[in-house]
Amino acid sequence: VGTQPMQTSNVPAAAPAGNGASSTAIHVRGPPVLSNPKYSVRFLGPGILATVTVVLGGIGVGLTEPVLEDKTMVVVLGISVIFALICMSLVVFVDPGMIKWEGEPEPDEETRLRTENPSVHSYTTREREDENGDKVQDRWCRTCKLWRPPRASHCATCNRCFARFDHHCPVLGTCIAARNHRFFILFLGFAGLAGCMGAAAAGMAVNQVEGDKWGQPVTYFLIGYCVVMAWIGIVVGSSGLVHCWLVTTDATTKEKLTTREG
Repeated sequence: VGTQPMQTSNVPAAAPAGNGASSTAIHVRGPPVLSNPKYSVRFLGPGILATVTVVLGGIGVGLTEPVLEDKTMVVVLGISVIFALICMSLVVFVDPGMIKWEGEPEPDEETRLRTENPSVHSYTTREREDENGDKVQDRWCRTCKLWRPPRASHCATCNRCFARFDHHCPVLGTCIAARNHRFFILFLGFAGLAGCMGAAAAGMAVNQVEGDKWGQPVTYFLIGYCVVMAWIGIVVGSSGLVHCWLVTTDATTKEKLTTREG
């Protein structure tokens, strides 16, 4: 009787238990994040955005503070810029909610053939019970080589799966997902508030210009600054309101743009 070739698995062996440690190690699977050329420049966008934010905020405070008697708008503008930078840093540096491999084996060929339907989707699924006892459906990510829970999705730019994936923000160079979505909303809110306060302060400063001072370059600069900050306040603030609505309705941008499943 001929011997059959031994089948091997590419699943790493679990780390041996020792000193009371768990026998199942938690690893991050899939291709390295930095293997994607787009990810290697992820800090370029946040750096430029932070510089623009500081410059616009500094210009607004510097031009309007000496002119306005009531400094309330100037103070709010400065505080909004500071908190916008803090929230932006949290969005960029906090883990968005990356799904990690927990030592579970890959689906066998029988499971793949049974669950994959090329005419509809090309993915492998499994059913399980969550912590509340409800039945949920996980999907197998062929890139990261792990099971991702419902509402998680794979980001082609970051090359990772993220929990409650909302979208990938190319400006901030990171994904917006379960753990940093709240900071993203706060960033939009403070940036929008800074835009509104900057426009209002510049508008009041222009309104106090008298007589022949209208012909001075600083006056036209204030008018242009007012227009730019008003545009920022409307666009960014509206985006923040949209994301507040998404959170209150327990939805994500990806789910609104595609059919919600799982």
